[in-house]
Amino acid sequence: MRALRTTVAPLLVQVLQMAHDVSEALDARGADDVPPPRRRRSPTPEVPR
Repeated sequence: MRALRTTVAPLLVQVLQMAHDVSEALDARGADDVPPPRRRRSPTPEVPR
């Protein structure tokens, strides 16, 4: 059990640090910003003559 704890604990710390770093990088890029709403223009229908 002790060997498992000494192996898993540092690995868990590294994974949590990596997740934090990725989160900060995405935040710096603005990845969590809400994109502005898109304006959809429907094409003007052709009037038969």
